[in-house]
Amino acid sequence: MRLAAGADPINLSKASYTIETDGTARVINGKNDTDGPVEFHQLQGLDKKPLILSNQQDLMLVEFTLVSTTDNNANGIDGISTIEDGDEITFIVQAPAGGSTFATLRAPGRIDADGSYILS
Repeated sequence: MRLAAGADPINLSKASYTIETDGTARVINGKNDTDGPVEFHQLQGLDKKPLILSNQQDLMLVEFTLVSTTDNNANGIDGISTIEDGDEITFIVQAPAGGSTFATLRAPGRIDADGSYILS
């Protein structure tokens, strides 16, 4: 996640995230728990306040655990189903100040069991 040109700083832990799959949407907060469905990974910048994007050089990977499995320790998001071959998933991020952005991503046409994929 990165700030758009001219955007105000955003505290990712205080943002809300709407996730929609298969016609079902859920809103979660950005609280960064070790066993929660949202995890932040700093990629670039963010020297002083690691969960606040304050300029365009700041880059954060935001990881969502949709469904709990024996392979991860995180809790899934209630009501959200796994993504199947070719399915779409929509993420809407709303900053505490009210600004928002969204992205709709499509899963690969073929998903292998126990595979891990990065959608961008």
